[in-house]
This record gives sequence, C-alpha cells and structure tokens, in this order.
Amino acid sequence: MTLTMRNDCSTPIAAYLTYSQAGEQLTIRQSQVLLYFCRFGVLTKGGTIKRIIKSQTMGWTFFFLGTTVCSFSAEDLAPEAGVPTEQVRCVLKYFSLGFGAIDRDYVMQSPTHELKTRLFIRNGYQYLYPAPGSLVWAVQTRFEETLNPNSANHQNPSVLVWERYLRTRADYLERESLRLFKHALRSADVYHSLSYEIVQDGVRKQTELDGLILFDATLFLVEMKSGSLTTQARRGSKDRLKRDLKRL
Repeated sequence: MTLTMRNDCSTPIAAYLTYSQAGEQLTIRQSQVLLYFCRFGVLTKGGTIKRIIKSQTMGWTFFFLGTTVCSFSAEDLAPEAGVPTEQVRCVLKYFSLGFGAIDRDYVMQSPTHELKTRLFIRNGYQYLYPAPGSLVWAVQTRFEETLNPNSANHQNPSVLVWERYLRTRADYLERESLRLFKHALRSADVYHSLSYEIVQDGVRKQTELDGLILFDATLFLVEMKSGSLTTQARRGSKDRLKRDLKRL
C-alpha cells in the first residue's frame, strides 16, 4: 500500500482529500495520522501507510505506558493500602530514584544496580515500577543501610537503636519460623527459646536452643541465625555465600 501526494496537506481537509490508499479514499483517522507526519516533515512521497501508522501507534503506546498506564502516584496507592497519603509518599520517595540521580558517566551496568534497592523511578509526583517483584530484595537492604550507624549511607547515629533492631530481627525470625513449622506440621508440638545444661571439659554450662519440634517419632532441634547476607551472596555468588554462612 502506498500513498500518493497530489496537492498541499496543510489542513485536515486537504490531507483527507489529497491522499489515496491504493486508489481508495482514506478514513478520517488515517488522514489525521498522515496530517501529523505531514506537518512535521516526516511523510515523503511513496511512503507506506501501514509502516507509518504502525510506527506512530507504537510510539504513542510507549508514551502512554510511561505517563498514564503504568505510572502511579501516592494518591493512587493510599486508598488501596489504607494508609495516609503522606506516609505512602514518604515510602515511595525512600525507595525511588529521580532522573539524573545516576552519574552521566555510567557505562557498564553492575549485577546489583541501583534499581535493586531504589526500585521506583520518580518523575515529579509520578512513579514507575520497572521490575515488579524487586521490593522483596530491596526492603531489608535499604532499611538496614539507613539504620546501621556503620553504613556509609546511614541516617541513624545511635548504636543502641541499631542493637535494638538486631534483637528484634532475631526474635521475629525465631517466632515466625516456628509459626510456619507449626502451620506445616499441624500435629507437632513446637517449643521456643529453651535452655538446658551441658557438661563440657568437666565444666557445667548453661546453653540455649532456639526451637524444638516434636513431630510423631521425630525430634527437630532448630537453631536460627538472623544475620544479613552480602549483596554478592544474595545474587548467587557461591564463594561469597559460603563465607557469609560461615560468618553467621
């Protein structure tokens, strides 16, 4: 299918009257698309109408994906989350990157790029979420680098606050893990935070057990560690994962 230019196309009526598609008159919608190209000097004689309209449609689609379809604001999320808009706005800002936040000399993308921890792209009051599912990765890493006073990006100078968080994290791990065990093994007896005595080198010592699970004729002794894994270990580096697990 080709277009033949016969006269001037400076107005919608002229565009409608001066183009033909295989000898047939164009629809109003087609003429509007052609007029757009004609005004911006894109259309040339003999151009293919299907190719032109397809290219323009793709351009409009991606434009609206970023501005209307896939973008959202704090006002959009607040009713769904059931929390105040200002709180949603703070969370989005905390986990987002604005345009220009990355150094313009940035060339090689690292395996753990910035969108791993700042997963939303911010443009004014609108946000994009380019990698759905990455929030699971980002929450602990982003939160702890802010709370840990030894982190380069910390916003909390108090060691006491950080230590309190570590204790709370460990307690949550134990209680939630045992709760899930109880949910999976419904007839099991589950016990948390036990203490007992042992004799080591002739010396009697008091020691602790995080969890004990009695299921039928099987006894599970559960020990848990709530420490963090490094970024390299979390993305699958075997050597780094081994070192991190030994450290824990």
